[in-house]
Amino acid sequence: MSGDFANRGAEQARLTNRAAVRALLGACALVLAVGCGPQQQGITSMPTGSGCEAHLALGAPGAAHQVLCRQGFAVGYNYRTKVADWVAYYLTDTSVGINSGRTENFRADEEIPAPYRANLEDYRRSGFDRGHLAPRASVDFSHEAMEESFLLSNIAPQRPGFNREGWADLEQYVRACTTRVGEMYVVTGTLYDAQRSVIGNGVEVPDYFYKVLLAPRQGRAVAFLIPHRDFSKRDILKFVVSVDAIEAQTGIDFFAGLNDADEVRIEAQPAPPCRLPG
Repeated sequence: MSGDFANRGAEQARLTNRAAVRALLGACALVLAVGCGPQQQGITSMPTGSGCEAHLALGAPGAAHQVLCRQGFAVGYNYRTKVADWVAYYLTDTSVGINSGRTENFRADEEIPAPYRANLEDYRRSGFDRGHLAPRASVDFSHEAMEESFLLSNIAPQRPGFNREGWADLEQYVRACTTRVGEMYVVTGTLYDAQRSVIGNGVEVPDYFYKVLLAPRQGRAVAFLIPHRDFSKRDILKFVVSVDAIEAQTGIDFFAGLNDADEVRIEAQPAPPCRLPG
C-alpha cells in the first residue's frame, strides 16, 4: 500500500477503456463491495513549496507536473490534459460552517506556464460547465480561499446535468457529513478513456470523476467513481466503491501517512461515515 511516487511514470494513470470501469462499478456497486481492476501507471514529481500541509497531512495523493498550494486545497495539475489529476482538501466542522459569500471570478491560473494553462476561452461556447473540483461552498472560509476556488486549475469541464445535479448533491453530502463527524480529508480526481475529447485549446474532458473521503476520528472511508454523464442524488449509491478500488484504477496510494494496518482496514471496504443520500 505504501507509494513510491517519484518512481512512477510520466503522467496520471488512465483508464484504457469504458469496459474496465463498467466492470468495476458492476462489481463494486454495493456498499460492501471490494475494489477490483488492473494497477495503472502513476506520474512524476513530488509536491514542492509550502502551504499544502493541512490538505496533504496524510500524504500527497500522487505526484504531478505541478503542485499548487492554496488556502483551501492542494492541486496536482497535469500539463497534458490542462486539468488537475487530483485536488485534495481538508475540511472541519468549523471551516464548512463559514460562508464568505460568492464572487464568481473564474480566471486562468497564472502560476501554470502559459502553454499548459487552461483559459476562459477554452470553455466559451463549449457546452460544458466550469465544474469545481474543490467546491467553492466547501472552502470559502475566507475571501481569499473563495477567490482561489475559481482558478481554472481547480476546474474541469463538466456536463451541466452532472455539475448542477448529482455532483452538487454529493458535495453537499460531504459538507453535511463533515459537520457531523468533525473533520474530513477529501480527494477529488479525474480519469480518462483511451479515446479522449477536448474543448478549446487542448483542455481534455474527463470521462470519469472520483471522490475519496476519509473521516479520521471515526476511522471510516468511502469512495465514489462516477461516469461523466447526467446523474441525480438518487444515483449516488450506484457509484460507491472502496478506496482500494480507486487505487487500483489510478495507481495512487491514498492516505499513505496512515499506519499500514489502519490503511489496509480502512481502504478495503467502503464504510461511509454518514448515511448516504439516495
